Amino acid sequence: MIGIADMVAFKLLVTRTTARNVGAGIAEALNESAESLALDFAGIQGFTPSFFDELLHSMGELSQSHGRDLLLELANPPAELSSVHEAIARAHGLRITEADGGSWLIGPP
Repeated sequence: MIGIADMVAFKLLVTRTTARNVGAGIAEALNESAESLALDFAGIQGFTPSFFDELLHSMGELSQSHGRDLLLELANPPAELSSVHEAIARAHGLRITEADGGSWLIGPP
């Protein structure tokens, strides 16, 4: 599990640039992960739809470069799962669901 709060200067994630920087920062962890990748958003106060969109884009590019489907868990998401998040995931050809513990699970439909 990768702690996002340790990778960013601010606790409100609003820009696509921040999402790209997070993506670059976890590229090595994706290399080491056999199945899925878990991102922990504990300590993050919120993120914008544009940050979430760019994060999925970055994670999708990383997954494709490794020849596998994107399987992503967002632990301690800083927002409730909404139709906006679902629409963003669909735009990337992904499905997003909420697990019993509140984590978001993102992967192929």
